[in-house]
Amino acid sequence: MRTFGGFKLSDQFFYGEVRGDEVSILAKPYWVDIEPTGEVLKLTDVDVDLPVAPSKLIAVGLNYADHIAEMKRTPLGSPLIWFKAPSSLLRHNGTIEIAFPQHQTDFETELAAVIGATAKNVSSQSAL
Repeated sequence: MRTFGGFKLSDQFFYGEVRGDEVSILAKPYWVDIEPTGEVLKLTDVDVDLPVAPSKLIAVGLNYADHIAEMKRTPLGSPLIWFKAPSSLLRHNGTIEIAFPQHQTDFETELAAVIGATAKNVSSQSAL
């Protein structure tokens, strides 16, 4: 399986493909075209950053039934949909700052789907 991501070197962001312990720099975002520039860096010399530079994040609360029951709340009946700020993403090995440590802080992991092209009625086989 090929591995792509976002990286930084001296505050310069770039997309790359990880190959073993090296990163091959790409000329374009990997979802547009996989076009290596020919420049290769050691993975240990770069910071692993966000895999995308999002303009908007749309969140869907659908798989939280256990959490609702745990909090003794009533389910709404339909999924919650909301926007999140791109600044809410955390890069690899980033630091989570808890503004109010005296309050209860819940933690979770999210799965993201990056949609890089217009699509309609796409089957799960074609999507991947």
